[in-house]
Amino acid sequence: MKFKPQDLLTLLIGLFLLGSCKESNNIGLDIDPNSKIEGTLVDTLSIASRTEKEPRSQATRLQRNPIGYISDPIFGSVESNISMALTIPDIVTNDFTFTSSAILDSAVLVLSYSKELYADTLASRYRFEVRELAESINTKDSYYADQVYPTNAQIVGTFYDRIFPTKPLKVNDIVTGGPDTLKQVPAQLRIQLDKNFVKNKIMSLNPTTLSDQRLFSNKFNGFKIELNKGTSVGQLGMVFFDFISSNSKLEVYYRKPNELNANETDTAVVNFPITNAGITSVVSSIVRNYTGTPIETQLNNPNTQYAETYVQGLAGVKTKITFPYLNKFKNTVGSVIVNKAELVVPIISGTDVAPFKPLPRIALYKKDIVNKPTQIQDQLYFYNQFMSQELGDFAFGGYFDSTKKQYVFVITNYIQQLLNGQEEDKGTYLAATPLSEFEYLVPSFATAGRSIIGSGAKKADGTYLNPTNRMKLNIFYSKLN
Repeated sequence: MKFKPQDLLTLLIGLFLLGSCKESNNIGLDIDPNSKIEGTLVDTLSIASRTEKEPRSQATRLQRNPIGYISDPIFGSVESNISMALTIPDIVTNDFTFTSSAILDSAVLVLSYSKELYADTLASRYRFEVRELAESINTKDSYYADQVYPTNAQIVGTFYDRIFPTKPLKVNDIVTGGPDTLKQVPAQLRIQLDKNFVKNKIMSLNPTTLSDQRLFSNKFNGFKIELNKGTSVGQLGMVFFDFISSNSKLEVYYRKPNELNANETDTAVVNFPITNAGITSVVSSIVRNYTGTPIETQLNNPNTQYAETYVQGLAGVKTKITFPYLNKFKNTVGSVIVNKAELVVPIISGTDVAPFKPLPRIALYKKDIVNKPTQIQDQLYFYNQFMSQELGDFAFGGYFDSTKKQYVFVITNYIQQLLNGQEEDKGTYLAATPLSEFEYLVPSFATAGRSIIGSGAKKADGTYLNPTNRMKLNIFYSKLN
């Protein structure tokens, strides 16, 4: 089912007013969206904007990890791979010993799909290759997204096919001492590994090593999974995997003597979890190339106003906006009460066509007095009003309206404080965020979309740089006597 934020409009209308404002900082926020907005509208204030690169950030402990390749005429290319360590089995739930009599049947690297996806699943065929890491990632002090983790040359597992990120699978459920059964599991990518590699690298380890995470990590470095874009087919894209849940793992299937009858054998399975928890790590490495793109041009000319700016996922680029004419507006009109203020962010016409669809959601945030990202006060206000982050987010805005081709944020309180001099306009930022989470403290690696948005700036002659797809600040205000 496609997620449509506007489907909750009726619910929002019913919950919008939970109490009346008592503080001057909240003037104008308690407005029934069914009611006509009173006051004078000004929507002609110029908005300065520029494209900025997201800061260098660490790419570990992520909500979801990307792997894939995107080639975009505007945003250049981006490629991502995943390095991962294994966690030792839980001895309580996995009663196992790899004795000399154990016979390996198969080993499967299981990667649980995340709901996030920015990829072609119909025609493209992806070739994922698995290699052993040349050194343990658990010994690293930092895990920046531009770091490279070397591997050994041998390919120990390969997948080549279409991907099905939403389709549950049925797999054998191993029952020791009894007949195996089929069970349904969440959508996952399953990569068969080389049996000799698993036998020599993992099954040959002694029981002490297999029961101690530190010893195990010293003996086995982990895996790196990469997309071989040269032998893959189609438009490809970025696929995301979930290492928060317990569904990603290495499954080792083997046969061992039956405990009651030595002449018979049982099939058993041991799971080595792959998780973002504990001392183990799952790390994404992301390589970008903006050479020859409009992105490169804007990054090299930060003081130039352009007719469009850019927002990109995978910690790519963001748009910084400022409101340089708010003080002039205040000096001309005088003191005002802001009844409602909304920032309207349109995308450039024709840029919402597959395969390069716009972000389903973008974040809006500001910097605090020590230049750290912080939430706009209106977003916090809506959280408190609805006592719900989800409903507060819908009221604050930032979801793509596929009909009007725009994003809208309600920033009444923020604009009031800028006019009152209680806030300094140090810049407000439009950045990528996943549909399911609002990320602003660090650049988001959990979504791969991109949006091309219209500028709200004016030329020297007073006309707009982008009159067709213009970013607007709508202020409904009443003058104070």
